[in-house]
Amino acid sequence: MKNHTNRLSKDMKTTMIKQGELIRIKKLGPWATYFSTLKGFVAIGILYMPKNCLNGGWLVSLVAMIISFFITYYSVLKLLEAREKLPAGGSYSEITAFALGKRAKYVVDIFLFFMQLGFVIALSYFAMKSMKSVIENISDTEDFNIIYVGKQYLFKT
Repeated sequence: MKNHTNRLSKDMKTTMIKQGELIRIKKLGPWATYFSTLKGFVAIGILYMPKNCLNGGWLVSLVAMIISFFITYYSVLKLLEAREKLPAGGSYSEITAFALGKRAKYVVDIFLFFMQLGFVIALSYFAMKSMKSVIENISDTEDFNIIYVGKQYLFKT
């Protein structure tokens, strides 16, 4: 009987811990989600814009940015209209599941994953290129291999 009581208390403890963890997990609110998405999209664009304008020319770059603005604006309006039609609102995935089914939801989730991965890779690449440039200017080195230094630091033998 004593063993059963101890087991029950362990189950209760486990349940209480799980409930406590669920309470601590907070989802982003609408404004936090907006600013997180904005940082992801805008940060990469701002970091690469000067070089892209230099490569493409100021007129072509300006026209491309204006066209991109209108396409993005129209897409956001359509997405908000679709969200209003859902009973409880929803994310990209939920809107897709409602409109096209569960398989399409998985496809959107996969594409969102790769989009976020692309943000991480692009920002990491930019940071590494900037760090390489700073180190080369400080140390008067022609070709500093930052990847080699990272490997030596991370994988000490």
